[in-house]
Amino acid sequence: MKQLISSEMIEFKAPFKKDMSQFLLAQSITLTPGTVTVRVKDGHFIVHALTSKAAKGVPGEMVDRIQSIFGRTV
Repeated sequence: MKQLISSEMIEFKAPFKKDMSQFLLAQSITLTPGTVTVRVKDGHFIVHALTSKAAKGVPGEMVDRIQSIFGRTV
């Protein structure tokens, strides 16, 4: 039987300094199926992914999307 769940914890540093930008990234990740933002502190994110496929997409294009909304000085 193929294993469906292969959970992972992902850590990364986001380029955002403002709380609102970090909040939007955390919420966007959590709204993505199979992922939950566990912790954000000073731009350092810890995310739980239910599968390795979900883990590969973190943070993905969300950083670029948030920067396109607020500009590069987020």
